[in-house]
Amino acid sequence: MTDIIDPTLDLFLYHKRGAGGDEETEIAKNQANFAANFPDNVKPDFTKESTAESTEYLPLLKPSSTIPDIEDNGYKIPADYYAVLLADTYGLFYTSCLTDDTTPQDISCLQNLKKQVTDKSGDIGKTWMISACLQTGDNAETVAKDIYEKTFPGMRWQNKQDGKFFNADIFEISQPPTAGKSREESHVLIILFPTAEDKAKLGKLTKTLIKLLCYRHKIIWSYQQTRECKHELQKVYQSIRNTIEGIRGKFNTNELTHDQLNELEKILKTNLANLYDYGNQLNSLEMYKQTIEVNLNNYKLAVKTVSDKVGVGQNNLKFLEDFSELTEKKYSQQIDKDYASLSPGLRLLENLINTIRGIVEIEQTQINSRIETQNRNFQNLVAVAGVGISTASLTATGIAPLIQQITTPPTNQPTKITNPSNQALSIWIGFFILCLLFGGFCAGFTYWWRTRNNPKKQP
Repeated sequence: MTDIIDPTLDLFLYHKRGAGGDEETEIAKNQANFAANFPDNVKPDFTKESTAESTEYLPLLKPSSTIPDIEDNGYKIPADYYAVLLADTYGLFYTSCLTDDTTPQDISCLQNLKKQVTDKSGDIGKTWMISACLQTGDNAETVAKDIYEKTFPGMRWQNKQDGKFFNADIFEISQPPTAGKSREESHVLIILFPTAEDKAKLGKLTKTLIKLLCYRHKIIWSYQQTRECKHELQKVYQSIRNTIEGIRGKFNTNELTHDQLNELEKILKTNLANLYDYGNQLNSLEMYKQTIEVNLNNYKLAVKTVSDKVGVGQNNLKFLEDFSELTEKKYSQQIDKDYASLSPGLRLLENLINTIRGIVEIEQTQINSRIETQNRNFQNLVAVAGVGISTASLTATGIAPLIQQITTPPTNQPTKITNPSNQALSIWIGFFILCLLFGGFCAGFTYWWRTRNNPKKQP
């Protein structure tokens, strides 16, 4: 059995307010989600945001908002709430302890403290901080490991960092986010003091810790967002490559069919949408990188503030500085590499769209030209045929009476023709052939005249 004195459990929780371009409805939704972490009689006052001179650190509650003591499993648990707006992020600080701060308590009491706030959630991240005093002779790391494993069942004592300030041993345990999550799920600080006097000094770091942990979570959250951006960019990039290979395999003929042209137009529309999405994801990648840089700078300043307040002596805050180094050498460099490797995809996509658009325009022009030529040829045919038929018809109409007169003998003269009917038939046939020949001649002359005056329009 492990006992500790004056166990205290604190929760630092962070929730997005919204970027500058967010709609008021989105901000109101985020405010409602953040306010859901508070009891009904203790709610943040969001109206302060519109009248505050600065929102870099704006308290939204009284310095300490207390709720009635909680009775649980024989323990009396006083708890305080604190809410603050940190520029574009809401922060909640919750602290709870036991009314008896002098009698050694079994570490299982921390489970009673923790279960009061297990339903609290923030979309950017949260940190649990446990502080207590050690009994004389206890080993700090052994007690810290026991506290962690019993208070956070199922979590392993790994990725541990340790340090020292105010004569206390401090342990940081962080677990990577589980699959599908975009924030660090488990970040725990355990601080074990030798005396109550040393533990009382922790209170003067509360405001600084609220800001420092906010910057830390925003860095991790932003980095996780870049992983999602990278995943989406890779999917579109692969789609671009597949589209290029498909075009090479299916559209390599001199002339495209109507169905192929329609398919190309669909591909063009799809990739125009991809271009918009790809550009947005690249911009988001760059934006999150800038967010990391800003918060890293603020984080370093906060670490310096902690160092100044702690003072010189037997203090070791290297684990805080290690996070700065991790951000610079891993997070920032990885984002730079991702941007460098994925940004050419935007140019590739632009080239693909321009190529498809060019093919579609050329093919459409050729199709229109073929249709125009066909229409023109048909018009020529109609015009030529019309001239020939009209000429033949007019010729027949004009000469027919004369032929009729020739083939009809006078009634008062005896005919000398032995077979007048055969002779008349021959004359009419010859007349008909002559009309056709004359009509054909006029049609041919018309065709020659039209082609002579429109040579460039012919196929």
